[in-house]
Amino acid sequence: MIFYNSDGGNVVILASDFDNTLYFKGHFKKDDLKAIKAFQEAGGKFGVCTGRPLLGIVAPTLGKIKYDFYICNSGGAIYDQNKEVLMMKKIPLALAREVISKVHVDVSIIHNEKMLFYYYKKIPKIFHPHQRVLKSLDSIDDDFIMGMSFHFPKGQLAEAKACADTINEQYCDHMSAFQNNEHVDICANGCSKGKGLKFIENYFQTPHHEVGAIGDSFNDIPLLKAGGISFTFDYGPSDLKKEADYIVDSVGESLKYLLEK
Repeated sequence: MIFYNSDGGNVVILASDFDNTLYFKGHFKKDDLKAIKAFQEAGGKFGVCTGRPLLGIVAPTLGKIKYDFYICNSGGAIYDQNKEVLMMKKIPLALAREVISKVHVDVSIIHNEKMLFYYYKKIPKIFHPHQRVLKSLDSIDDDFIMGMSFHFPKGQLAEAKACADTINEQYCDHMSAFQNNEHVDICANGCSKGKGLKFIENYFQTPHHEVGAIGDSFNDIPLLKAGGISFTFDYGPSDLKKEADYIVDSVGESLKYLLEK
């Protein structure tokens, strides 16, 4: 089945969440990589839709996947296959500081497409070599950031949800918050994974019913709602599974479905 060629025709798209959907504790599944290649060779467009910044996708993926698009920062920044900016929205640093001062947990900050870590209590002795640690928010030399995420201790789902709800109530004019298990991903107001996917749908001029989405956590609910075809996993939360058209075992399985349908 050929989805698209130079003479026109439909483009079939799949937007995939990254962590615990496509990328698992430092590795990709071999079958997923093979399925992505086959999907793209048939003319499909495959990309990521994630809370990570661009470099947080490029570094672990280098040489393994050639994405057709990148929806990063929970929809706050969108790039084409060449990593050129298609859309970007920002959060005023002053407001980010204000929120950080009220939420007493570790936070990662997206600035200039990089992830910066600000530890609430103390800097750990061991951290990932790619992490840049902020000892002070004063070291950010701009008046904006591109996004941030609060990281609650394991098991504090209720606390994470309360944090997201409070940010959406008190700062809705400037930012949007989405619960991601014990994490809270924050992007500029009006952005979401779902709106990012809608942007890509329009960018490739793809019929809505040919646009697929797959994710594994609460923050992927807008993504699945925006997809014309949606997938998740049996280990996903019940609220997410309610939004999915299909329960699958892997990204590769969802791609095979799109190839065969």
